[in-house]
Amino acid sequence: MLKESATGPLAPFAGLWAYPWDIAQWGIKRTVEKVRNAGITDLSVATVYHSGQILSLATGEPRFFTRNDGPLFSFRQDVWQDGGLEIRPQQFYRELSDQLRSEGIRLRGWVIAGHDQTHLKPVINAFGQEIRHASCPVANQEQFVQMVRDLAAWDVFSGLDLESVGYTAAVHGAHHDISGIVITPLLRILLSVCFCPSCAAVFGGATAWETFHQEVRDSVVQLAAQEPAPLEPMAEVATYLVEHPQFVQFLSQRSRTIEDIIRRAAASNRNMALATMLVPYGGQAQLSWMEGVLADPSAAGDVIALGYASPQALQHDVNWLYRKGWDPSRIIVGQTLTATMTADFDQAQMRLRAALNLGIQRFTFYNMGLLNEERWNWMTALVQQIRGSI
Repeated sequence: MLKESATGPLAPFAGLWAYPWDIAQWGIKRTVEKVRNAGITDLSVATVYHSGQILSLATGEPRFFTRNDGPLFSFRQDVWQDGGLEIRPQQFYRELSDQLRSEGIRLRGWVIAGHDQTHLKPVINAFGQEIRHASCPVANQEQFVQMVRDLAAWDVFSGLDLESVGYTAAVHGAHHDISGIVITPLLRILLSVCFCPSCAAVFGGATAWETFHQEVRDSVVQLAAQEPAPLEPMAEVATYLVEHPQFVQFLSQRSRTIEDIIRRAAASNRNMALATMLVPYGGQAQLSWMEGVLADPSAAGDVIALGYASPQALQHDVNWLYRKGWDPSRIIVGQTLTATMTADFDQAQMRLRAALNLGIQRFTFYNMGLLNEERWNWMTALVQQIRGSI
């Protein structure tokens, strides 16, 4: 018997994130068999993915997939190649979708929207420096909406998981980040504020833009020189917001603008549900506002909260979403089974149980090709628990 939510019955949803190159190594037929046998209902496959050095365990023999600038993979490529492995994206997704559908499994698209896409306009910080791995969502909003349209036109995806739709942090993902000072949460926010012409045009009318620009520059300089680093970094953020109401006004307008862009993208298609990922800070999804995503339940589509930290942190995030007015039918909780984030099966089970006890029924696991055989078996056991709870 399916449990009812405020918006209707909750269908089983046990998702799995995956890279195309891992599917290509297994082959589509074997991938579908393994996903089916694990009880997965939704396979979310990267369609646009940032640069990186990613260690695949798909074949049992570790293999790096590497690119120094992004994207590492894009659905717009006619042919993607790496060391003898070849993927023709349009053919690949259609065949994958057909075979998954024959097993009653949905195909979703996993989109890294604004991180490390070299063809997009970058964030320009308060000192006029380009943050090359961070694309400005305002300056690139037409490209984002068109990307969603293009993916919808393929008519193979039941939904899209949207990652990095806000302002990617200045210290997130640049190759070999090096800093001689502590990048506190406040410094991280201020270093990431965009002052490109597009942001000036959108936000300049509601703020004294030049005064605001100077205020951010001065704050960064002062914070970079402070000794010692604050004992309570988030208290420093709270104090700054109280003392700088113009900055609070800017953050609010910035988040509303990003929500409007997501609404436009959602309205541009009728056959895919969008789910916006809350990029966490310190393991807390509710701090996604630092990148401009407020998780307003009036926004389009669903929301993905990454529950990668402690069960207590996950509980706080889920309760925060409920207080904001989110229904469990619109919440997906991400779970990671990688060894760097999950020491043992008990830890994974405690996280899952914490979310299930709060009424969450939709989960997606990270990540297909990163898991060895033992951790794949953990996932299968956890999926059984999810499906058995509905």
